[in-house]
This record gives sequence, structure tokens and C-alpha cells, in this order.
Amino acid sequence: MRNGTSEYVKQLQTYLYYISLKNSAIPQTAADGIYGNETAAAVSAYQKFRGLPVTGIVDQVTFDAIRYDYADVTEEACRPASLCIFPRGGYKAAKGDSGDIIYLIQLVLRYISSEYETEHVELDGVYGDAEVKAVTAVQQKHGLPPTGEVDRATWDVMAADCNVFCDLHEYNGQ
Repeated sequence: MRNGTSEYVKQLQTYLYYISLKNSAIPQTAADGIYGNETAAAVSAYQKFRGLPVTGIVDQVTFDAIRYDYADVTEEACRPASLCIFPRGGYKAAKGDSGDIIYLIQLVLRYISSEYETEHVELDGVYGDAEVKAVTAVQQKHGLPPTGEVDRATWDVMAADCNVFCDLHEYNGQ
């Protein structure tokens, strides 16, 4: 690809542009569809960054690498930001507690319950026997003290499990 105008060049320039937003070593290019000096310089900088032969010309190896990095950058940009919602300090959710944080704990437990084969947890905002049993199963699986209470360490493994199971469900098309 060199000295041409096409949709392929525009696509390449778009890929390089998004990569340049995360990597200042790659000059930003306009997606105008013209493979001129600006695009060649961006390709050369990319090739240098990736340890490829610096030619300024896009061969299959260079294009595949650019496409891979573009996919990585755009997927990262599309990931939702994490949300830290568990109370700070020495908070523990225990049997008899109620409130918004208990609803959140119940939602997570419902989502991961099939992986732990625990009984159904109701979304009622009250921490009861079902929650104690489900949390104990999570704690045992992760080598945490089986208290049945949700402290920060237990919350962290529950949240991590939820993320892993979410990725698995997405991967399996569920």
C-alpha cells in the first residue's frame, strides 16, 4: 500500500489514528484516504515501535499488527469503568443487615449462584440464611475464612467472579 487513494488507506489511517491516541510515538494522521508522506511517517513510526522493518510501506505483517493494536485500543475504550461500591473501612455485611448494599450483594450472589450451585437468593435487601450459605460457599472456594459475612476480601472475590462469569457468558453467547 503506497501512493494511493482508497477506502483501505482510510481504514489504515483510522486504525493508526486510534493507536496514536494511546501511543505518542505514532504521529496522528487524517483519515483522508491518501497514502502520502504523513501516513508513511505514521506507518514507519509504528513499525519502529513494534520492532518491524521500517519501510513506511504496509505489508501483511504490518497491517495485521496495526489491526490487532487497533482492536486492543478500541476494546479497551469500550470497556465500562469499574465501580467501587463496597463501603470503606472495616464494614461487614452480616445476617440481619438490610439496605442498599445488601441488594447489591444479593444481585452479585444471584449472578454467580449457578457457578457455586447455591440456593436462590431473593432480592429483598435483607441478609438472611440464603445469603450466609451462598457467601460461605464463595469463601470456601477462595480459601477465605467461611464466616458467611461479606467483608472487603469476600466482596473482591465475588466481584472478580462476577466479572469472570460475565466474560464466560459473553464468550459462550449467553
